[in-house]
Amino acid sequence: KFNLKDYLGAINDYDKAIEIEPGHIQSYHQRGRAKYELEDYTGAIKDFTKAIDLGLNEAYVFSNRGLAKRNLKDYAGAISDYTKAIEIDPNDAYNYRQRAKSYYELQNYQAAKVNSTKAIELDLNNATGYYLRAWHNYKLGDSSNACRDIKKAIELSPDDYNIDDEIYKLVCN
Repeated sequence: KFNLKDYLGAINDYDKAIEIEPGHIQSYHQRGRAKYELEDYTGAIKDFTKAIDLGLNEAYVFSNRGLAKRNLKDYAGAISDYTKAIEIDPNDAYNYRQRAKSYYELQNYQAAKVNSTKAIELDLNNATGYYLRAWHNYKLGDSSNACRDIKKAIELSPDDYNIDDEIYKLVCN
């Protein structure tokens, strides 16, 4: 049901699975994902935490919990989870980008830039890393590198609606 986007139905199925087998780790994780999709971030965090407590020590679980925490504006908690995900899988650029976003929200632009730079090193063709670093450079007063980064982001993904031209106007004109 999850793949059909019937998240309430999926939650009911996972509830039943957990009732039958209370230690079924993936049921907690999958129920957490369904709750996340329904924007029940607190419920999602509880289920991700239960899966972790039961022994699911995978980067994607910490990453998912980090996303839920970030949606609740628990940026420090999100950073902690992304850090754990990175410890488990240090070659996944996604978690560096997510951690960069959380550092940015805490106005720690230097740490945000370090993480967006690492994400770029791991995935040279991902426009989002350059877009994020453009903002980090801008906030650190480095308009020249911010302009270079936003131009690279646009070059890599000219039709990406997530890459707005606000930063371009701020640093390249």
